[in-house]
Amino acid sequence: MAGGLVALIGLTVVGPYPVGMVGYNTAPPTLALMALAATRTGLVLALAPAANRWLRRTGPWSAVIAVNLTVFLWHMGAAAVAAALLFPTGVLPQPPLHSTTWLLWRVPWTAACALVLVVLVALFARIELRRSAPRSAERGPWRDGATVLGLAAVLAGLLFVAVSGPGYHGPTGLPWAGVLSYLCGAAVLRVARTRPVLPGSGRLSPRSTPDSQVCAW
Repeated sequence: MAGGLVALIGLTVVGPYPVGMVGYNTAPPTLALMALAATRTGLVLALAPAANRWLRRTGPWSAVIAVNLTVFLWHMGAAAVAAALLFPTGVLPQPPLHSTTWLLWRVPWTAACALVLVVLVALFARIELRRSAPRSAERGPWRDGATVLGLAAVLAGLLFVAVSGPGYHGPTGLPWAGVLSYLCGAAVLRVARTRPVLPGSGRLSPRSTPDSQVCAW
């Protein structure tokens, strides 16, 4: 963590790379972005033992799972919906980037995204957090093949969208071939998926999860 932080400061504050990461050091990825990744990775590894002990408690574990399954999964969708509603209609103006006016307009923008997120969470939280019936954990050649095929289609769709560039790609703004590939792959994975279930519980428990997996969850 310390080495990554020193390298990050040297590459940005002192060196040639800009301080902003998103949009500045991401296309293509720079050494500054790698230094930031090293800093964050070191921080997570340093905090992992304490986090594992804390997440053995049912309350914190449940809160982390709830946030992951609702807020984290839906925040980009909320931003996309808010942008589609506010930007084309002119309700939310777009002053020059990094100006004082632009900074002040971030407050209503964040509030609008939060409002849409609340609606999405209210609609989908019960589906995301419901206690599902136990599924068969048995694997088979067709499940493995379908999983590989689904992942390949999803990745191909994402790659197609990425390389298509910022030009016009139809009313949705995304190339249809990439969108269809992604959706078909996601559908295949949905059919082929299995869920590890503890005997007689139907859901995972923090006390039954190895310490090395707690932070990952």
